[in-house]
Amino acid sequence: MTTNTAKPSRYTVAPFSGPDYQKRSARCPDDAAPCAICGKAIKGEWPHTAIVIEGGAAWGDESSDENDPGHMGAFPVGRDCHKKYAAPAAPASAGAS
Repeated sequence: MTTNTAKPSRYTVAPFSGPDYQKRSARCPDDAAPCAICGKAIKGEWPHTAIVIEGGAAWGDESSDENDPGHMGAFPVGRDCHKKYAAPAAPASAGAS
């Protein structure tokens, strides 16, 4: 399993919150990683990556403090969950002319 190099995403549901997350993640084979939302196995390169913080209670981003005790690191998110739950991108701030 490998991470991708894309910017981490945020989602409209909490990490590890899928109704069958525990059951699905427990069945995940050793050569895969569970989706951080639904727990389905993701083999090979991760389609999307998310940073999990606050001990699993929230999504972070690349600016999240890796030394914070609640920082859990990067997790994969599958294509279906990304499509359903990706939070809208924050609008770009207006730059000074």
